[in-house]
Amino acid sequence: MKLIFIFIVSLIIFHPFALKAETYVRNIDIIRLNVFDNQTEHDGNFIYRLGNKFHVITKEHVIRRELLFGLGDSFDKENLDQSIRNIRALPFIGEVLFDINQAGADSIDIKITTEDLWTTIFGVSSEGGGGLYKLSVYADEKNIAGLG
Repeated sequence: MKLIFIFIVSLIIFHPFALKAETYVRNIDIIRLNVFDNQTEHDGNFIYRLGNKFHVITKEHVIRRELLFGLGDSFDKENLDQSIRNIRALPFIGEVLFDINQAGADSIDIKITTEDLWTTIFGVSSEGGGGLYKLSVYADEKNIAGLG
């Protein structure tokens, strides 16, 4: 009788855990913003519009390759946090925001928003002395064609 009582009590106590399904990732949306998209004070300024026109937004697959989870995977907050850190570590990505929405009883949708940084550098350098003069022009880009 004692054994039956312990069995019934353990079923009552552990029943919610036995029925609880794992939460899985149903959808991952990647929203990529251009360099000056979030700066409303720059709206209408020719220079910022021109900069956005010449800048190639980082490709979605470049962001996705930093994710430590995929569609259908069991949701793990630590994997999401590390994925966000991985994306922020990219030298051509500025702000990274994420939003988690419950999609069903056992699924979630994740939205990740990234904002590109301006990574093109142009310059002119000159050196001179003793009758020798040198003029250099240089350019550098960290995110060629949005591929990182």
